[in-house]
Amino acid sequence: MPTQDQINKVKLNLRNLMDLNSDILVNGNLKIENAFALLSIQDNKDLGVQIGINILDGSFWAASDGVTQIAANFCCGVVSRYSTNTPPSLLSATSRLIERFQNTSNQFQLDLQTFYDDPTTYWDTVYEGQVNTAFGTYTVSGKLSDLSTVDVPAKTDTGYTDIMLQAVFGLDQQVWNTLLPNFEITAWYPSNQCDDRISECNENSFISNASGWYIENPAYWQYWQWYQDIGIFGGKKDHGVWYITNYSIGTGWSIGSYGNLSDDACNYLFNDLYNGVPNPNAPFGGGLFPREFVFNNMPNIKKTSHTFSH
Repeated sequence: MPTQDQINKVKLNLRNLMDLNSDILVNGNLKIENAFALLSIQDNKDLGVQIGINILDGSFWAASDGVTQIAANFCCGVVSRYSTNTPPSLLSATSRLIERFQNTSNQFQLDLQTFYDDPTTYWDTVYEGQVNTAFGTYTVSGKLSDLSTVDVPAKTDTGYTDIMLQAVFGLDQQVWNTLLPNFEITAWYPSNQCDDRISECNENSFISNASGWYIENPAYWQYWQWYQDIGIFGGKKDHGVWYITNYSIGTGWSIGSYGNLSDDACNYLFNDLYNGVPNPNAPFGGGLFPREFVFNNMPNIKKTSHTFSH
């Protein structure tokens, strides 16, 4: 049996987690509405129970440094278990993603209150599952008793605001990770060619030029690759050619026009121009993802191409 001091500490941490969850809900609603507005799509269909779980899980996972990994694992474990032990409140269909998030947050708040009211009953129950983010899938596991070993900051404590902002940022990433598969990444051919005997045809120049070009064309990313020139008899020459391929994110090519994400959406999405070069047009907070990560590693975005005829 836990001691009274252990019980009191767990209840204090639960109360602080309830405050954090409430603040995540308020700010998360705004982030979801903002994403749909910037992407110019309607929040008018049910994306399923797992979507709400992923969004809330990603929020607490992103704040794990602030609330400690132990507390984050417990929160994510409770929420992740909704995938296999779905509460009645999450079983009914909804009409919008924002409602999925709200219902999941409200259910988690109810569970935290239940734990608070009777911690000894749930003291050693293991809550486990998986957290699904844009960066990978992570196994989580935790018990209520784990909260007797950590200190979750209260709203009045130094550091609470930082934790809340980390959580909301993680939620924002999850929302965009959920919505970007509505779009596609298009490779545009033919590639531009640059003979490496020309002084400007080198990687440093490409990086410098790309960073400036992205400011004017924020929906794009460039990939360059060098090929050694081969003679007509198969011999290698002493020079080569760089091939630069442009990629964009949006709806691709349709009826003679490009369908790229808006400049505002791209500047909110990308935190850099080229690797290590901050995006000066990103809003407060610095953008959500590195440009190269979105184009190369973001899961579930369709890849396509379009070739212009001469």
